[in-house]
Amino acid sequence: MSLAIAGFVLSVVALVWNFALTWVRWPRIGVELRKGVTIRAGEDGQGTIEDTCRLLVINQGAEAVTIGNVGLIMTENGIVSDYENLQERGKPLPEGPELPARIEGHGYLAWKYDESLLTLFPYQSKVFGYADRYKTFRRWPRKRRSIIHRTRSLYSFERNGGARR
Repeated sequence: MSLAIAGFVLSVVALVWNFALTWVRWPRIGVELRKGVTIRAGEDGQGTIEDTCRLLVINQGAEAVTIGNVGLIMTENGIVSDYENLQERGKPLPEGPELPARIEGHGYLAWKYDESLLTLFPYQSKVFGYADRYKTFRRWPRKRRSIIHRTRSLYSFERNGGARR
């Protein structure tokens, strides 16, 4: 009888262990924004404020993921500035790796947006970051699912530089 109980307990522990390993290995990304401000004082008493923003995409899983697109979005007006559209239009791109990019397990990649790329967003607007990652093939295609999963940053930054309206 005690051997049967020990076998049952061992099988339950093995099942829970396999679920935990699957969850740890599953690719999950997080998106963070880091804001920087440069203030320059002019000779005539007028100064300029220039924003910079770092968009960090962090792989929190143990498997590598492929990032297809990154960008900034203002939810109030729906203004979007993403890597793919900037590349198609031939405009300057944010500093960072070229997309699509692969992020190894527990790694991260960063893109830097300077004032010239942030002029699209008006003064004192709340800007969020996002990243699109390709889903693994084991979950696609079922009932017309998209192969892209979008993750948005939890926190926004408020635009301080640029023209005040």
